[in-house]
Amino acid sequence: MLKSLSIYVFFSLLIMQLHAQNIGFDFMDTGEQTQRVGKVIESDDEHFIFTTFTFTDQNSLQNSKVWEIDEEGELVNQITLEHEDYERKLLTIVKQPGYYIGLGTSSTVEQDSNFLWYIKMDFDLSVIEEKLHYVGEIPMISINAETIQNELYLVGTLRPEATVYYPYIIKLTIEGDMLLFQQDFPLNDAFSSLIVKNEERLLIKGFRIWEADFDLNILSHHSAPFSLRPQGYMMKHTDSTFLLAGEYLVWPNLEQDIGIGISNFQYDEITLQTFGGIGDTVDAPAFKQCIDINYLNEIYCAGNINDGYSLYSTYNNSIGLVKYDNNLNKLWERQYYPEDNFERMSGLIATSDNGCLMYGNIHNFNETPDVLSIFLLKVDSDGNVVLNTSVPIESSQLTIFPNPAVDYLNIDSQSSTDINLLEIRVINGAIVSSEIIQQHRTQIDIQDLTPGIYLATLKDRKGKTIGSKKFVKL
Repeated sequence: MLKSLSIYVFFSLLIMQLHAQNIGFDFMDTGEQTQRVGKVIESDDEHFIFTTFTFTDQNSLQNSKVWEIDEEGELVNQITLEHEDYERKLLTIVKQPGYYIGLGTSSTVEQDSNFLWYIKMDFDLSVIEEKLHYVGEIPMISINAETIQNELYLVGTLRPEATVYYPYIIKLTIEGDMLLFQQDFPLNDAFSSLIVKNEERLLIKGFRIWEADFDLNILSHHSAPFSLRPQGYMMKHTDSTFLLAGEYLVWPNLEQDIGIGISNFQYDEITLQTFGGIGDTVDAPAFKQCIDINYLNEIYCAGNINDGYSLYSTYNNSIGLVKYDNNLNKLWERQYYPEDNFERMSGLIATSDNGCLMYGNIHNFNETPDVLSIFLLKVDSDGNVVLNTSVPIESSQLTIFPNPAVDYLNIDSQSSTDINLLEIRVINGAIVSSEIIQQHRTQIDIQDLTPGIYLATLKDRKGKTIGSKKFVKL
């Protein structure tokens, strides 16, 4: 029996490796804490802005961070958002002209009082304003936001118990004032996304497709086209059609693939494509199936693929990614298989260079079984990896003062790593100063710098970034 099982596992792993594009990448240790990624967006200067929240155990306050990294994965800026008495989970971020809006949840540790958290930040990630809106005793576990007619529409899920889900819709002003809160639905559901159907109606994706007016009155609900399950996203395709993704059951063997389809607004099924099957291995997409359209009207769809068995987990996940043209004709398919297990992929965005970026949590079962790290995996328009990184949980271990500065800048690093290099860049990335330093506290002369905004970056002897901070030269 043991011999047969060993042979089965051996050939399963062999088949998995033959079918997978084994694109491994490293990630940094995050210490004894866990972090989850909320949402990633691309800034005007092609940097990536994303939200995370962290916690040490179930009885500790969860606090959030907002990160900015450049196209090479280098840390540009980061802020920590803390409160002494409330948990803060920043679940999504929305770009507006001149500023960002973060949206998340705030609650007591006991979660008996729960709030919607609105935070407005400028493009330097400085907090402009925060607001809280009481939403009841049931925790909010997800938020997806869209800007529609200069107002914010939020959909997501309330979860009173582990297997019980209540959907909700919230309407806010851009300034963060609560207009409407709708949680009165005839059926339980788990909302993932919403789009505009026409001038009078919204579509909301969950287990079903719901129709609502702009005052959040529920008008009807329909079975999801192609019977795609609710974890995936939905987005508008043309004036008369929409795209939706989700878990798809392949009959009669009930293999669970990733499905992406085009439906019209009468819910007629037009086109369906599926992917994810790898040989004879068990295949079950995990949690989210994500779609986005780039500037050439090419469509990316991605999701987790479970390739087999792991000693430390039921499934060993890779990421499957497919690029389609606007009619869902497949252009190429890739699979990204790291050395350690992807715990789950949380999202995907099409990027301004016509590639895409996937993000989520990665789990190193062998070394830190109780710790989740964050991965960002960027590919170009041909699916080649151009950026793979994991974000360390520690905040930037660098202090600079005074800020703004005129003649001199003091550098103070709390890192235990040996410092080797200090680089100063202008915001567009060009290096204007580079000098070798070996002390954790030093002073540098900036009298020759032109007044403006700069980025100071400390690196160790291997070229790894220790910390980065923006400063203003007067």
